Amino acid sequence: MTSSSVPLPPPTDARGLGLRLRPWRASDEQALAAMADDPLLRQWSPLSRDATGVAGWIAKRAVWDDHLSWAVVDDADRLLAGVSVWQFDPVQASASVGYWTAPTQRGRGVAAMATRVATAFAFRTTAIERLTCFHAVENIASCHVATRAGFLFEGTLRQSWRYPDGRLHDEHLHALLRDDPGVLDALER
Repeated sequence: MTSSSVPLPPPTDARGLGLRLRPWRASDEQALAAMADDPLLRQWSPLSRDATGVAGWIAKRAVWDDHLSWAVVDDADRLLAGVSVWQFDPVQASASVGYWTAPTQRGRGVAAMATRVATAFAFRTTAIERLTCFHAVENIASCHVATRAGFLFEGTLRQSWRYPDGRLHDEHLHALLRDDPGVLDALER
């Protein structure tokens, strides 16, 4: 049993839609540190910018105690994106998904495809029935990712999350249900 009170699988690869999602490892530190100064990642992600912060971020995500988290890599094991399923709530049978994309991969559909694979994995390996995705209203690219990954827009939450700029931002809420059409199709068996 995990600290989230939701039994989670051990860290493992997930494949689908031509992507490989693999658990984070220490060897990802250099590539992630190089991306950490990207203006969009700085704007929306709480990732620490120094080497200690990046190493700690990776170490936390490599252990699946209350989340599922992957590095999205290409065939040469180059870092393309990251995706996590977190905030597991066993009573409500729900969790949330988050994602980000390397600057060189934006606009290619990588985040949406990785999110589809991650959500299919989460639905197949845990008892959750609902996944949510929240993003700042101003983060239009994230809205496109959520929609392309199959999440339906459910509304706007006013001043719901404090982003790295220190301000509370309005957020869009999107959700996906286990029995929505095509949800499990993205994951290779």
